[in-house]
Amino acid sequence: MTEKLAGTISADDEQLLDELIEEDEHVREKWESLLQTPPPAGNTPWLEVIDFEEKRHPVRQLVIRLAVAAAIFTAVVFTGWKWWQSSRQQPALAAVPSLISHEDIQLQLANGKTILLSNASENINVEGKQLTNKNKTLSYNNESALPDGINTLKVPVGQDYQIKLPDGTLVFLNAVTKMEFPFAFKGNTREITINGEAYLKIAKDPSRPFIVHLPHSRAEVLGTSFNVNSYDSGVVKVSLVEGSVRVNAGHKTILVKPGLQAIYSANTQALHLKPFDADIELSWRKGIHYFTATSLPEICTVLSRWYGVRVKMDNQLISTEKFTGSIERTTAITIFLESLKETTKANYYFSRDSVLHFQ
Repeated sequence: MTEKLAGTISADDEQLLDELIEEDEHVREKWESLLQTPPPAGNTPWLEVIDFEEKRHPVRQLVIRLAVAAAIFTAVVFTGWKWWQSSRQQPALAAVPSLISHEDIQLQLANGKTILLSNASENINVEGKQLTNKNKTLSYNNESALPDGINTLKVPVGQDYQIKLPDGTLVFLNAVTKMEFPFAFKGNTREITINGEAYLKIAKDPSRPFIVHLPHSRAEVLGTSFNVNSYDSGVVKVSLVEGSVRVNAGHKTILVKPGLQAIYSANTQALHLKPFDADIELSWRKGIHYFTATSLPEICTVLSRWYGVRVKMDNQLISTEKFTGSIERTTAITIFLESLKETTKANYYFSRDSVLHFQ
């Protein structure tokens, strides 16, 4: 440390010291304490003061140098010991895997043919008619000329996509979400089915209600904007931004007003309303997910959905750990995991088969 202050430290020693100052709080405290020591009067450099002190008090200065060396040596040994202990507790670590999903967004036609949309051209031919695949959006106009039947749009892990229906309705689909729909709405209703999470901006058409079929329930609207979430197979959430929605579930019906969220539990068959924060509930559209006192198992489901990583809990005692914070889809998973590690008792590592382990 004194050599660093005097400007005589070697490059290798300075790199080592800088790393210790950053990583070990005991070394950092000693360094900060040394920095706060008042410099000598005038412009006398540190090195001259130390040399002067050596000449006057050689034994005392030798003790000081040995003490500094011992402190640094202890920090090096302690850091190495912590790493060794950590390596003993874990299997041999694999490199952090690339967790970017390579699955394609798929459009499965009613006739069974599958179109891969991720790398498809801007214009897609379906039985001589054109679909447009541009800016992560599927759209089409001449729906009456397209084949009948129910088509399925599938969005895989870590991605999102949207579709513009011919009536003007926009549906934004989150990762691991499936939507079933016809190319043309016929009859007195407009009906689709969603499993996963989606945000819908329904085009107004008083003569034809728009019905969204969800697991265990359905939402009926005329013209409105709302979010549906059925990731949890036993729970459905319908969050209304504007307009009105009528939710039918478990032989019960409830009218939802803006700012309220209808929640249905298949286990208890309870259907109730509660307020929701639109900035948090709809943050997935910006590639952000917020956690508020969220348990580790719940966090694991989001990591699997956004990064496609398999997760294993090596230590069940940490399953009760709660975390409040956020994660961005475009950010490396390790940045989030380090934040989780710093604020909870959970540690993590990746095994050779790319499984994320919490311990």
